[in-house]
Amino acid sequence: MQTVCIDTLYCALQMTITMADKWQLKWPIVFAAYRPRNIFCEWRFRVSGKPINIEQIKLYKEARDNGKTQKTAAAIAGISERSGRRIEKGEFQPINNKKRNWRTHPDSFAEVWGEEVVPLLKENPRLTANTLFKHLQKEHPGRFSDNKLRTFQRRVSQWKDQYKL
Repeated sequence: MQTVCIDTLYCALQMTITMADKWQLKWPIVFAAYRPRNIFCEWRFRVSGKPINIEQIKLYKEARDNGKTQKTAAAIAGISERSGRRIEKGEFQPINNKKRNWRTHPDSFAEVWGEEVVPLLKENPRLTANTLFKHLQKEHPGRFSDNKLRTFQRRVSQWKDQYKL
């Protein structure tokens, strides 16, 4: 969580109402406050560390177009002032949810997949990925560590989905 200071007439707060510990309702509230010139006033609220979404960017730009300062516009949008500066400079890139189609690591199971795993799956499609993985660990001691289990489970699941098993 970050703390953002606002010393202008406008401020935005994120309010959370919890009803009987079952559900929460969150919404930003924008309000105007009177600040006498001779009194130092500082508004603080918490901005979550979650990624900024397109709606927040639009809200920030709208507030800036209406003449609000960076601090005020960032508060209204529920983002940090630094994120507001990044949006204005064009440095901010919205989250890209596209899936990559390339491997980031070499395939650990490439050598044994076609020779050992696929024949076992064709012979008995009800075998689980855990059982097959333990079998591979016994056949090839020290080659497949436990942290590769989830990768193997995904691979078996994809194979079963592909062949409708």
